[in-house]
Amino acid sequence: MSAAAAGAGRRCKKNTRPEQLSFLPPPPCRPTMPRVHSRAWLALRDMLEGPITQIDWLNWGRGWRLGAAFKELDYLGWPLGSEWVVADGYTNPIKSYFLLRAGLILAAEKFGKTAA
Repeated sequence: MSAAAAGAGRRCKKNTRPEQLSFLPPPPCRPTMPRVHSRAWLALRDMLEGPITQIDWLNWGRGWRLGAAFKELDYLGWPLGSEWVVADGYTNPIKSYFLLRAGLILAAEKFGKTAA
């Protein structure tokens, strides 16, 4: 009998304990700046202007690795978001990457610009 078939009849117990509430404020957002002129640094600077897609990244001559730059920013603690969008001329949706409001403010301070 396969592992999938053996586990098919089992049911997981539902956690009935209530979630513990915290009265402490959330920790402050203190992301680390990526290395200057790295792909992550370029993505962070570009996201200050608004959401970016892989198509934008390619048109600007930055290569195929926007997702990797985005993930590096995530590892560094930047508040980021992404969503699937439909681009003109493409049948499949693509990811659009952006900085959340807290990230926009922090990045604007780091780059000496005003947040959008």
